Amino acid sequence: IGTIASVASLAKLEFLDVSHNDFTGDLHAPLVRLPSLSQVFTHGNPSANPRPTSLSESAPFRTDFASDLRRTAAAACLAQDKAALLDLFDQAGGEHWFLKTGWVAPASDPCMSNWLGVFCDDHGRITALLLPNNNLTGVIPRSLGHLTHLSTLSLPKNALRGLIPAELSALAALRTLDLAYNLLSGAIPPSLGSLPFLENLILEHNYFSGAFPRPLPGGGLLRMRRLLLAHNRLTGPLPANASVMLGLTLLDAAENRLSGAIPPSFSRLLSLRELRLDGNVLAGPLPAGLRALSRLVLLELSANKIDGSIP
Repeated sequence: IGTIASVASLAKLEFLDVSHNDFTGDLHAPLVRLPSLSQVFTHGNPSANPRPTSLSESAPFRTDFASDLRRTAAAACLAQDKAALLDLFDQAGGEHWFLKTGWVAPASDPCMSNWLGVFCDDHGRITALLLPNNNLTGVIPRSLGHLTHLSTLSLPKNALRGLIPAELSALAALRTLDLAYNLLSGAIPPSLGSLPFLENLILEHNYFSGAFPRPLPGGGLLRMRRLLLAHNRLTGPLPANASVMLGLTLLDAAENRLSGAIPPSFSRLLSLRELRLDGNVLAGPLPAGLRALSRLVLLELSANKIDGSIP
């Protein structure tokens, strides 16, 4: 309850999620002058003012505000997009979701009838799917890979099981994939490393095993900013080509089973502010070039087997 005016003083804020609260007033004007802010989620605040149209051109960050204005879209949902949503409802225990507005009327249109968590563009394509903490169970259907205009897939704090479908790598417009705090397992699909616009990959607190995700040739993960993989069962080395993620600000892979040395390429992650690798079995000396990370404010390497001197 209340406004978010105090956030306007956080000059270094990069990511803000205040969705599903009871904030009031204008959620948008206090944020326009924040120079580092790149992504904002404000949906699910029914008492807040709608976004003034005057901000549509001036806001320097990507938001879900435009999606808020198009909850009743100008066009009906594309058939393949609606089919993917119905698959999710069927395979992720939809009958037992905490909230399911619109989803229980399958004859209605997801884009024109305000289905919970579904955001569309004016062409009837789904651009965001946000169902956090909503008692999703079962599995993620492969058909979500048909949502080719999707920029945000956010399903954290549920009880989803099984694998991440490799078909999600077909989501070429995807910017945020958040599946944190579920019961997912198996390998993280290597093909996710080909996504050219992905900025936030948030998979912490699951049971993933296998290799650390790495950028693939052809421009994969070049825009990555937040890579959160903590509290899984990942094994093997850190990616030697991590330095292509030039905008990476946060890397958290704590509490896994990663081994080998920290690659010298990590010294070229000049935007990095937080690096958390504690609770692994990393060994060898630290790269001398880490001293070049002038923006780094947190370096957590405890509970490893790292030796040598501190650069």
